[in-house]
Amino acid sequence: MSSVPEGARFAVLSEEDMADLAVKKAEAARRLAQANQEEEKRRSQERAIADLIRRNPAVPSPEPAHPTGPGPFVPGAPVSFAPHPSSSFFQGPDAKRQKREEQLEPEEDWKKKYPGKLGIKVLVPEDAEYSKFNFNGQTIEMSGLPMTFTVKDVKERLEKQLWGLPPNKQKLSTPKLGFLKDACSLAHYNFVDGEILYVSTKERGGRNVKPLKK
Repeated sequence: MSSVPEGARFAVLSEEDMADLAVKKAEAARRLAQANQEEEKRRSQERAIADLIRRNPAVPSPEPAHPTGPGPFVPGAPVSFAPHPSSSFFQGPDAKRQKREEQLEPEEDWKKKYPGKLGIKVLVPEDAEYSKFNFNGQTIEMSGLPMTFTVKDVKERLEKQLWGLPPNKQKLSTPKLGFLKDACSLAHYNFVDGEILYVSTKERGGRNVKPLKK
């Protein structure tokens, strides 16, 4: 006997409707696969930069947690501990970044304190798949930079070294400050000679990903 209730009605799809439904399903599957691929690229780049931090002897190891809270530190007394700033290097909230910037000396004071020029080192992740952008694990050195140089100026110089990767596809960061803003100067971030930066890439929406293929 049939298990279909008496009086039940069924919608019969035309061949055109079925074809349209198949196209929508394929598009949804394609978007899901693309999102998964972008997420894997983002994680891969984060691992590459973290590996650079571990392997580069010029980068100090993360400092141990320090006691925080009001009043002097008393041995044996209960205290709370704050993680080292680099623990939120990749996904630190804006509030934490703002707090770190508030701890910097004023830009004009820094320029008076260090009126000369400085050199910086930019560490590039190693990624054979995107070696066309010169992501080969090298260190790019720049010298003779004035304190008034902005982060965007640094990116524009890097464009040639990264074989055409546009400044708006680059992200520069430091373990202490996280990602740096284009409009801010080296003095704003209290940079000193020999400062170490890390370069990664981004796509529209701000996600960190590997360089896109042309």
